[in-house]
Amino acid sequence: MATPSVRPRDAGLATQPVAAQPWFKASQRALGRDWPVAYVFILPTVLLLFGLVGYPFMRGLILSFFNAVGIRTGVFVGFDNYVNLWADDFFIRALWTTAKFTFWSVVFKFCLGIATALMLHNIPRWGSVLGGLILLPFIVPEVVRALAWRILLDPIFGALNYILVHVIHVMPVGIAWLGEPTTALPSVTMVNIWAGLPFFIILCTAGVKAVDAEQYDAAAVDGASAWRRFLHVTLPGMRYVIIVATLLSTILTFNNFGLTYLLTGGGPGGATRVYTILAYEYAISGLRYGSGAAVAMTTAPFLFLLIMFLGRYMMARTDSGHAGEDEGIAWRTAMAILWPARMVLRGLLIVFWLINDTVETIITSAARAIRPTTSAPRMSRTASRGIRNTILYALLGVVLLFELMPFYFVFVTAFKSTLQIQQVTSMFWPNPWTMEHFPTCSWKSRS
Repeated sequence: MATPSVRPRDAGLATQPVAAQPWFKASQRALGRDWPVAYVFILPTVLLLFGLVGYPFMRGLILSFFNAVGIRTGVFVGFDNYVNLWADDFFIRALWTTAKFTFWSVVFKFCLGIATALMLHNIPRWGSVLGGLILLPFIVPEVVRALAWRILLDPIFGALNYILVHVIHVMPVGIAWLGEPTTALPSVTMVNIWAGLPFFIILCTAGVKAVDAEQYDAAAVDGASAWRRFLHVTLPGMRYVIIVATLLSTILTFNNFGLTYLLTGGGPGGATRVYTILAYEYAISGLRYGSGAAVAMTTAPFLFLLIMFLGRYMMARTDSGHAGEDEGIAWRTAMAILWPARMVLRGLLIVFWLINDTVETIITSAARAIRPTTSAPRMSRTASRGIRNTILYALLGVVLLFELMPFYFVFVTAFKSTLQIQQVTSMFWPNPWTMEHFPTCSWKSRS
């Protein structure tokens, strides 16, 4: 009986170790040289992330395709929940409110964050102390933030109306800042800027300190003005920090729920109903879990794009000048989708540089025309530095006042009597100091 012959190529493959087989070498090129060992170590993290993020996300996605009411899943409705949303005026208005809230919050946090970081970097002393005080809102709980601003913005007993009406005299009567549709969203946006500004300041301060000081010296030797040094040295040196901070702030602001809900609950009249509050109202208050899940899932593609950009720039190689050497299909697809937005951004940058160059040319020409006619002696370097430092401290004082004012009024209100609060007397200082509210708090905490 003849035995089947084995071809040498097949025999060699059968006896070849796994590490030397072609499929394994191909997997090493795709996944990395030590991918089996790496995946063993990363498996606990993957399981943890799936339990904390993946499973809730998949559960919400599944619920969005069902007519879920309460704890019952109900019947499968496919994309009906999504189709109905785009015919829902509440959903369209919530998306528009979220877009305005996110855009203005991030723009102001970006501008104020970079400006404050530069001031903290350039002041001669007390930078760490002032920076630590400015970061105070970043470390307090969200409930405390909301309580502080509700006290400050109260239409009858609030300090802001008292200052504007009785101290500065810019308004005849006070405003219900959180109770009027025209002022509720700007007020909530201001509170979000106040709460998120320390985050921007932290990252931008670290970024500006990482810029090589020799680049500033070289630019100064070449005759570049302070504004030119900011545009061509500071901003390029902080490029990745600015991108990461802006993307993180956009994601956090877009998903904001707690602070807005504690301040207004989405009112008045839906003026501050962002999409997260709408999803909560549909799912929890209205017991329409399917519709609430669809509201949340509708924004998932936008957040996915932001997270993709964030991950790319967080893993960027600054020495190579770009965010990665290879671009996968997901990144190329995202770039194709965002091509119109990229073109608009490039157009805005071109317009900015044209306006900037024109304004600089006009200012330079005017300075050269005026300089020969002036006979006043030039200011000494010491006096100029003193004026500059005074301006920096004054501007930092304004930022510090903005960040600490709510906590100050919470503190002084705690030591006022009930009669002082009701009669709106001694707004800035308790007269007399009393601790009548503290025994009540202690008794309630014990009970």
